[in-house]
Amino acid sequence: MRMFRILDLFSGAGGFSYGMEKNSRFKTVLATDINDVALETFRHNIPSAETLVGDITNRSVKDEILSRSRRLGVNMIIGGPPCQGFSLKGKKMGLADPRNYLFNEYLNIVESLSPEVFVIENVKALLSTSAGWFKNQILERIDALGYYVDFGVLTASDFGVPQTRQRAFFLCSKSEKTKLPVGSNDGPTTTVRDAISDLAYLNSGEGDFVQEYITKPTSNYQKEMRMGSSKLYNHKASNHSEIALLKLSMIPPECGKEHLPKSLLGKQKFSGTWGRLVITIDSHSRTLDIVLEENGVIDDFPQTIGVDIQIDVLGIIKQKNKTKIAFIEAKKTQLTLRDLGQLWSYCKLCDPAEAFLLSSRGLGSLDKILNNLSRFDLLDFGDGTTIKKMQVGKWNVLRKSIDNLSLIPKL
Repeated sequence: MRMFRILDLFSGAGGFSYGMEKNSRFKTVLATDINDVALETFRHNIPSAETLVGDITNRSVKDEILSRSRRLGVNMIIGGPPCQGFSLKGKKMGLADPRNYLFNEYLNIVESLSPEVFVIENVKALLSTSAGWFKNQILERIDALGYYVDFGVLTASDFGVPQTRQRAFFLCSKSEKTKLPVGSNDGPTTTVRDAISDLAYLNSGEGDFVQEYITKPTSNYQKEMRMGSSKLYNHKASNHSEIALLKLSMIPPECGKEHLPKSLLGKQKFSGTWGRLVITIDSHSRTLDIVLEENGVIDDFPQTIGVDIQIDVLGIIKQKNKTKIAFIEAKKTQLTLRDLGQLWSYCKLCDPAEAFLLSSRGLGSLDKILNNLSRFDLLDFGDGTTIKKMQVGKWNVLRKSIDNLSLIPKL
């Protein structure tokens, strides 16, 4: 039985390789990523694989990847290369767009190693943007490399995962065309209740990093997830104030602050506070469109597809049939005019409902510009008809939250 020895590019913490190794014929022998913390987790998940931290665009790093791959007998490559240039604005250049350099680096390594099989994973929108123009660019490059290819969208819920996440895949083979797997969408779907209803017992502030299971599994999914586990990890509820708990108790599912009496509305800094708010912490490691797609709201923000934006903290506010986003840039250094200009440009491109520029170290040079010179006009952004203001202030590192009292201007 032939074994496939995998090189995992842009490996992150190892999710792609971990899934591949569920097939006994697949074994990851080398993984590379620019983030050493992610590779530390990878080494825990796939301890038998070698890892290499570094920038794939660096010539010496690339040479090391190729050298190790040949020594380890790599005959398969997997990865999800970023491709921020695949947007309406980038159509004239396609794969030649410099923002797609990592996508090209992936294909250049394929060309150098000539594996039997390679798999590309990316956002679903890649196949449809500009009526499939970018998809055709990729297919032409794959054909020029001499590979058969099957491509399409796979939906996680069709394979037993309690998520509706969709991803585009290109399955490329040198010897024959290999079809993408087909999930089962005619049977019962694994729901979030199936997955985690056995954990729904914590009250505010309860839980711990390590604890015992105190309930029995109530679904086959829960039984499978508990296999080999003697402890429950990372199960801790937020510590809400009494007033916050009172407000939450008044809000029905999928609703927001419209159900609160005026006496309890307060002075929220987010227009969607007490709505169904999803916060993605440390989302700077992924582009905005990827985060929005993961949360199922990318169709509400088509202007973000392919735009090379990375936000530190992203607020997604879901209210009935309307979705809004809020940007938070949280710096660990004093703020500068450059920081303000960068966030302003992000707001100009994507027009979020609200935007905050924060620092745990102080306002820096912005203190004089805003407080002494009163140049609050520099905080204005909008779509040309509605003017909104960014707010500047302090970021509480321990609580991972905004210090509302520090915000300027007061809105």
